[in-house]
Amino acid sequence: MVKGIIGILKINAEGYMEKVYDLAKYKQRKRKLRLKKIFLEGRFTISFLLLFSIDIAIWWLISLKAAIIYTLLILLIPFIIKGEQTNKQNHSSTFRKPQKKSFIKNKKTRIFK
Repeated sequence: MVKGIIGILKINAEGYMEKVYDLAKYKQRKRKLRLKKIFLEGRFTISFLLLFSIDIAIWWLISLKAAIIYTLLILLIPFIIKGEQTNKQNHSSTFRKPQKKSFIKNKKTRIFK
């Protein structure tokens, strides 16, 4: 027990500067680790931001495509409706009973009513 105390005292007396140096080294190592951690975290955040921005870019492209499609649809809706109306008219005209066309006979021309 006394030997242990003497050893500690001896270390304290002789290796005081060494111990301070070790402490400084430890602090320096800790600082390096902290900087490395910050760098890694920064790299992670940068990579996350890149992924996030790529994701946003993809969604932006998708939304841009959707916007283009919607605008085209909005522009083409009147033409589509007109086409459907003309189709309905043509379709309904085929199902109508043919009307008898009365005409007046003139000597020179035929006039249809």
